[in-house]
Amino acid sequence: MLDKKKAVRNIECMNRLPIAKRAQIIQMLVEGSSLRATSRLADVSINTVTKLLVDVADDAYQYHDVVVRDVCCRRVQADEIWCLVGAKSKNAASRQKADGGGDVWTWTAMRTQNCALAIS
Repeated sequence: MLDKKKAVRNIECMNRLPIAKRAQIIQMLVEGSSLRATSRLADVSINTVTKLLVDVADDAYQYHDVVVRDVCCRRVQADEIWCLVGAKSKNAASRQKADGGGDVWTWTAMRTQNCALAIS
């Protein structure tokens, strides 16, 4: 079993990207650059970009869960986005379906007053 002091010491020894580089990567992803393009332009590994994206998404989820409460919406415009992962559900093999493949639906809701995205 790992000792807490050893674990902290190991984390301190790890390579960390400077904040400016992390901000650059996040900005490129927010602007719509692909993972590969971002890693190429920022001169970092695609694994680094992916790990940073996962960390930022987790932090954003936690922040949103704590801060956004009791949003009042009188009118909401809802829409859905359909896409496929690997194959359409009717053509996906059972292994693909077990791994999350097939049809994927994402629903969004927008406040019509100021076009703020209402996330639940």
